[in-house]
Amino acid sequence: MSTQFVKKPGKVKMKTEEAIAYYGGVKKLADALGVWPQVIYAWGERPPMSRQYELEIKTNHHLKADTEKELG
Repeated sequence: MSTQFVKKPGKVKMKTEEAIAYYGGVKKLADALGVWPQVIYAWGERPPMSRQYELEIKTNHHLKADTEKELG
């Protein structure tokens, strides 16, 4: 896991690429979540909210779940 990961203050929008960077690759992220790497690729730009909450806990709040819900 990366110790150099820095999250910018302000509105938080967790991106899949941030989670991948934190864990050091798609395979390592998938292993941490107990899923196949294909699941990570299926997320698109942002992980599902349930995974965001899980990642927030597993990374000791280095990654943060979205702070606002988008409408539409």
